[in-house]
This record gives sequence, C-alpha cells and structure tokens, in this order.
Amino acid sequence: IKNGVLNTLLLISLVRSGSDLTKQLAARAMLNVACNVDNLNSIVDVGAIGAFATLAGVQNPAIQNMCAKFFLLFATCSDHSRAELCKRANVLKAIFGLLKSGRNQSKIIILVGRTVCTILSDPLTRLSAIRAGALSVLKVIATSEYGELRDLTANIVITLVKDQTLHQYLLREPIVSVLVY
Repeated sequence: IKNGVLNTLLLISLVRSGSDLTKQLAARAMLNVACNVDNLNSIVDVGAIGAFATLAGVQNPAIQNMCAKFFLLFATCSDHSRAELCKRANVLKAIFGLLKSGRNQSKIIILVGRTVCTILSDPLTRLSAIRAGALSVLKVIATSEYGELRDLTANIVITLVKDQTLHQYLLREPIVSVLVY
C-alpha cells in the first residue's frame, strides 16, 4: 500500500481497453487488500469504492461476484466503512444493479441481499439507501427463493416500520404487502 500498488491496481481495473480477465485479477487483488481491516482507510482514500461501483457494471459474473463480496465486506466491517459505501448514490445504485445483473447467479443475489439488509439495518445509512432506491430492491429480495434473504427482509421491514420518520417512504413502496406474499 505504501508503494502505491493499490493505485496501480485501481488504474488497471478501470482501464476500458483491458480484458475482463485483467479487470478480474485487479479486482481480486484489491478485494484481498480490503480483507485486512487495517487497510480500509487506504482503500477509501484511493477511491476503490468507486472503482468497484464501476466494475459492478461489467457484464462478467466473476467480476460482479467480487464486487458483491467487496460491498458486503464494506457493509459489515465497520460503521465507517458502511457509511463510506452510502455516501454516493451511484455506489448504492451499483450495488442495487448487481441484483438485476446477477439474476441467474445465486451467490451474487445472496451477497447483495445481505449487503442491502445490512445497510438498511443501520440508522446512520438507511435513509441514504432508501433515497437511492433500496426499498424497491428490498421487494425483489423479499420474493427471492432464498429463505435467509426472506427472513432478513422481514426483520428489516419490522425495524423500518418502528421508525416513524421512514413511514413516508414505506407508504410509497408496498413492501409490507410483498411480505404477506
């Protein structure tokens, strides 16, 4: 990290002319660096969150899977890393977009579902996620074939309903009726 390797990996992952394999290898290396909690600030400082948001749009299941892992890691690692994910709507939309892109990829669906539920469970990040469209994504997660995600969704909705400041958003999205389904 001190030698600028992370910056190099970031550049490699974002080069448009690079092959998917090159982007995948750079993403895997950045993900490995991110797995060390001591590196989180460096990851944020070099803009890796934005890089993963960009990579999430690459139509390659292996790259999308790594992006989903990265986002879940950042959502669950600490309050600070979760807040960093939620600072920009484009990053949240990239996370949400993975759900649509990964429809046939169960790992991606589960990772994104857990990420969204983690973000919505935190009072400090839920409002920005809701404003970026998390409740629509939550409806998709609630109707998935994965019991773990349905249970998580039900718990999140119960938590959100308890917060009266969120009622205006909940009334716009018929999420409660989806749970009855």
